[in-house]
Amino acid sequence: MRLRRRIAALMTMVVLWVPISVSAQSAPAAAQAQKAEQAQKAEQAQEQAEHDQLRQVAAPTEEARETEQTDEDWWTPWYLVDYGLIAAGTTALIVGEEIEPTYDAGIGPAYNPDDPASFFASPDAQLVGERFIDEHQGETVPASWVMGAIGGATLYLGALEGKAWADGSGSAQQFHDMMIGFLETTALTAGVTNLVKPSVGRLRPDFQDRALRHVCSTDAPSNVDCDGYRNQPLSDDPDEAEAILLDGRRSFFSGHSSNAFSVFTYTSLAIGGHYVWGDDATPRSRAAGIFAQSLLMTTASYVAGSRLIDGRHHVSDVLSGAAVGLAFANFSYWRRFDLAGNPRGRDLQFWEQVDLDIELGPAPNGAGVQLTVRH
Repeated sequence: MRLRRRIAALMTMVVLWVPISVSAQSAPAAAQAQKAEQAQKAEQAQEQAEHDQLRQVAAPTEEARETEQTDEDWWTPWYLVDYGLIAAGTTALIVGEEIEPTYDAGIGPAYNPDDPASFFASPDAQLVGERFIDEHQGETVPASWVMGAIGGATLYLGALEGKAWADGSGSAQQFHDMMIGFLETTALTAGVTNLVKPSVGRLRPDFQDRALRHVCSTDAPSNVDCDGYRNQPLSDDPDEAEAILLDGRRSFFSGHSSNAFSVFTYTSLAIGGHYVWGDDATPRSRAAGIFAQSLLMTTASYVAGSRLIDGRHHVSDVLSGAAVGLAFANFSYWRRFDLAGNPRGRDLQFWEQVDLDIELGPAPNGAGVQLTVRH
């Protein structure tokens, strides 16, 4: 009996020890498995975070790529209208130079070269009785200075927009629109000026002096008083002397005024878009920009005023020329740029729906060229 009890107790201890031993051995394994699972989760979380970070970095790249693609697609056929206006203005400029001014002046007294005595005896002659100043000797602002201002403004605007394009604050469209707008305003202003001048035929304030010097240096009629005007031709070259006389009938409106206000107004607006009212304007840039604008417009006013001092134009000629220059400059600038100085977009939808059929051939009357556009 005593032996059986000892065997039973021994078996009980064995049964109880085995689970305890197994349990004691399995606890560290479970802890290690748990740690491994946590490490795996942490690694997955880190990989997800890195993936999300890469996506955030890639997003701006995609956006920049889309923006770059949009910048490349800014040109539209609407720009053909701009190029056409520039071509039309340039053509008018050339054609206007070849048109002889009318003898029937639309404003003020008229001059008939076949009867100069009647003009000199008329009280209206005193309205154009200023002294003639030679263009190459005494003009306050020669025409070459105005041409130089146009060239200088072209270089400045090109440098201004080229720098903005290079540093990323501008774009190809902005550079294109700025330069095309400037060419448009100068071409239209010069073209309209040159067409209006011979069409109106207004006599310059110094026309009487021109006419007397020209008539008295040739075969002057006996009823013309040439005292003080003999042997004072307008030029030693007869053709040039005739051209100077004809130019005396090109008073309305002032080309100096129209071109000066056109060039300097457009340049002032460009400066304003960058430094005064544009998105990137600062208090310092505004002060400098306003000063530059004031200097430019003062220069334009000086050019216009010099035409009155030199006896080349009447007051209404100068004011009308300034108004024309201002109008074309504002027209060319504001239809391309907004108040922030950014280029306005051009609608492509119209052209996507248009199927153009262009034919070029001789005009029906045999003179010139006919352009037919169907859509």
